[in-house]
Amino acid sequence: MALVVSVLHQKRALPLGWLVVRGKQGHLSQALHCRLFEQVKNLVGPQREVIVLGDGEFDGTDWLAAIEATGWQYVCCTAKNVSLYEAGVEFCGNDLHLLPGDYVAMENLAFTQARHGSVTFVAV
Repeated sequence: MALVVSVLHQKRALPLGWLVVRGKQGHLSQALHCRLFEQVKNLVGPQREVIVLGDGEFDGTDWLAAIEATGWQYVCCTAKNVSLYEAGVEFCGNDLHLLPGDYVAMENLAFTQARHGSVTFVAV
């Protein structure tokens, strides 16, 4: 399996860094995500505006904290049953009962049972 970080340039994804690991299909550990992040963050440099786009593989709170510590921003998919907290009250995306065409954006939420954040949650 390979974890890959690419930079988008002229409508193309150019690989910037990667880790190849043996493992079962599915999510890899946050430790590997953070190792990949350390590999690429110095290549980008501090002067760049960076927005990390990630699929559900990259929604771990250790990974997100590393991105935030660098001053980068992120957008990532997550499971619709992940725990979110608004003013201390727990809910998940499933609780919103969205219909096709619905859109919800909520700011200043805590993410997962680790209560990471303040994050913005968007469901479409």
